[in-house]
Order: sequence, then C-alpha cells, then structure tokens
Amino acid sequence: MNLSALPDLLAIGVLIAVFRSILKRNPDAQAHYWLIGWVIILIHFIAHMFDIGTGVVHHIALSITLITLVLAAQAFMSAVRAESIPLTKYILYCSMFSGSSILYLICYSWGVQAQWPYYVLAVCAMVFGMAGFFLVARQQPLGPSVIICFLAMRLLIIPVIYFYTADAGVIWILFDFYLGAAFMLPQPELRKQTTGMNVLILSFFAWALVFPVSQILAMYAPQIHVEAEVWNLPKFLVAVGMILVLLENEINHHEYLALHDELTGLPNRRLFEDRLQQALDRAHRLGKHVALLNIDLNHFKNVNDTFGHQSGDYFLKAVAARFQQIVRRADTIARTGGDEFSVVVCDLPNRETADQVVRSLQQVILEPVMIRGWSVPISASIGMALYSEDGDNKISLAAAADAAMYRAKQKARELERQGNITAPVQLTPQFHPTSTN
Repeated sequence: MNLSALPDLLAIGVLIAVFRSILKRNPDAQAHYWLIGWVIILIHFIAHMFDIGTGVVHHIALSITLITLVLAAQAFMSAVRAESIPLTKYILYCSMFSGSSILYLICYSWGVQAQWPYYVLAVCAMVFGMAGFFLVARQQPLGPSVIICFLAMRLLIIPVIYFYTADAGVIWILFDFYLGAAFMLPQPELRKQTTGMNVLILSFFAWALVFPVSQILAMYAPQIHVEAEVWNLPKFLVAVGMILVLLENEINHHEYLALHDELTGLPNRRLFEDRLQQALDRAHRLGKHVALLNIDLNHFKNVNDTFGHQSGDYFLKAVAARFQQIVRRADTIARTGGDEFSVVVCDLPNRETADQVVRSLQQVILEPVMIRGWSVPISASIGMALYSEDGDNKISLAAAADAAMYRAKQKARELERQGNITAPVQLTPQFHPTSTN
C-alpha cells in the first residue's frame, strides 16, 4: 500500500466534512455537485494508495484512479449547469460527453497494446462528446470562449493520439476535462465574478496544466524531481476557491435579506428610503419630478381573520406580483409595512403622468385573488406626492404621501357606508373550497 497519499486523503476527508456541514445549513445545488466531486477525488486517492505492483490490483487501481479524475471534473462542471437540466437528460448528456473518454482510460489502464481501439474511442470521444456538449448548450446558451475552447480540444484529440502515444491521449483527456471546468465558470450570465470565483478559475487552470507539465518534465527533464504535494497543490487551491465562493454567496444572501422583504422579495423600507433619496438627488440635478406613492390595502385584516395568516401571505405575494407588472425597472416598489407598499416613480415630466401611474396600479388589482376556492376582491388606498410641488425633501414628501393616502382611505370608507362601492369583505365562492393556495 502506498501510504504517501495518506495526508492528501485526510485533507480531502476534512474538506468533504466542511462541505457537508455547509450543505446542512444552506442546501445549494452548486455546493452539492462540488461535494460529489470531492467524494470522487477521495476515491481517487484511495485507489492511488493501492496502485502498486503490476498485477490485476494495479490495473484496477489505475483504472479507478484515472476514471475518478474524469468523473470529478464532470461533477465540478455540473455545478454550473446541471440544475437547469432534467436529471435523466443530464445523465444521458454526461454519458455522451465522457463515456468514450472513460473507455479510452480503461483500455490504457489494462495495457491494451493495439492502436485501433484508441483511434476508435478518440473518434467517438470527439463525435459523441461534441453532441453531448451542444445538447447541454441548448438548455442554456454558452459563451463563445467555452465553445471555441471545447471545439479546439475535441478536434485536436485525434492528431494527438495519431502522432503520439496512448500516454499522450490520457494526458490530453485529463487536460481537456479540467480546462473545461475552468472555462465553464466565468460565464457572465451564470456567475458574478468575485475574488473567490477568480481564484477558482485560476486554480482549475493550474489543475489542468498539471497533467501536461508533469508529462513533459518526465519525458524531457527526468532529472527534475517534483514532490507529489506540489502536483496536488492546485486541487487544494480549487477547494479554497470553492469555500471562498460559498462564503461570498452567504454574505450576499445575508445582505439581500437585510435589504429585501422575505415574503415578497421586494425591497424593504431601508432599501426603499435609500432609493428614494437617490431619485430625489437625481431629480434635483436634472430638474425632473419624482412621485412617491404610498399604498395601503383595504380590509386586509379580514383576509387574515377569515383564511389564516398563510393565505394572507399568499394574498400579499399575489398583490406584490401585480404591482411589479406595472412598475418600470427604473422605479422602485417596496413593501414598507404589513399590508403597505410604497413606490418611487422617477423622471416624471408632470403630475398628470404620476396620476396615470396611480390609475394603472388601481386597475391592476381590480381582479380578485383566488384563495382556497374563494374569490377575494382587492382594493387599495393610494396616496401620491410629487417632488418638488408637494415636498422638497424625503421627509416632507413622505408626510404628504401619507396624508394623501389617509384621505383616500377615508373617502373609500365613506363610499362603502353610502353603498356606492362594495367592501372587499364580501366573498364569492368560485369552486369547492378544498383546494389550497
């Protein structure tokens, strides 16, 4: 037994324990695939410990050692995209992508001397690998750098094996997979570039380079001895990069929760006030108007009392979704209280445009919300204040919007008492109230 791999085995075991601990607190698809990759690397080191002699045990251990390197790289690449693909399709794509390469490594591990199996498997790796790659790409578009890198690597596999040896083919396959893991990460539509992500990308590049560099040194500079720990260093740098990414994601998640309402996902009061101040500063510089709208849902307490708080939460999320349909990207809608929402509408030319926004918000909530088989009407009191006519700073504008909202609410109550409008506490059954929302 080769005990030189024991320290690496223990380090990988600790790393797996860290990832399991992270997943228990915060389940994450990306970390899940990373954990799978490191479990496979653990198997790789265990197999390496038994890779001694020249008998059957050696062939089995070498096969597992090489195959686990490919499977681990596949798992690391899966962390980027597998969650967007159905499991059965994903297994099929992975089989197409890496199946021929794995068979190639098995032939090499068992000492197949004939050249034709390597040529056939190399062609299959190129054809089926490209097919699997583009099937995955259809699920989510890939960046041009990834496509160019993949095509170059797969098209060059035939010349490499034809002009060199099976040894070179093995090195090329491993280099291909880990270079692919590096190129899959920096997709701008997938991942925000952070320090942890940059460390991770560079570490995967270093891991990919280990295979050709070690082979080149063995062939042309055998007098240079490099310790195994040096070749394993990129693996642990990859682990460091992954942990940094997970920490950055956790920090970003907490920052998001600190600035957003957990129920609706809308900005909370803290973020809303910051956006309001930014809008006022911009309006002051450009000479534009800003409208502040305060919205209070009428009789929302009756929804909670009648259907329970869970249905009340569903009601709030449905209303928030409707409001978001009206508000522009440049504007901000926030949940600033239990059943209160606020909207900042930027760059308005006049009050008439602000009034049109108010009418649009009132129109979008006319349709009742279905809760447990009942049609629950919605109505809201909206107060609007315009900068700088109704207030020239955040405090005065908020006070004017609140006053306008209370006037609207009082008017709605008077109309209800007079019977001119129907109070939204009157419910209409639409279907059997056994279904739930």
